[in-house]
Amino acid sequence: MANLRSLISAAEAGSADYDSVQHGANVKPEKLPTAMTIDEIRAWVAATPGQNHAIGRYQFIPPTFERLASLTGMAGTELFSADLQDRWADILLAEAGYVSFFTGDLTPETFIDNV
Repeated sequence: MANLRSLISAAEAGSADYDSVQHGANVKPEKLPTAMTIDEIRAWVAATPGQNHAIGRYQFIPPTFERLASLTGMAGTELFSADLQDRWADILLAEAGYVSFFTGDLTPETFIDNV
């Protein structure tokens, strides 16, 4: 999945990679995303309503961020590290049908729509 994650990252994050913050965010976090904890990102989102909050290599938006944090049992003190972001991306790709696509049971068009 690493090659697919890299392709997604090129479109979503560009050169900022794991430390990307959506360019439309008027108020950026005070620290790089990979230096922030889950709770620090939550606090930034809460403190800056009405702006785009997509963050990280895969541009996680708040509802997805919260769902994945809950799904993976995050306490809030964990860093939003590269490893964590990749783990969350793998979950999303699996949910989109990566295995079915890879084995030919899902069309490329359907997989892309799911992603």
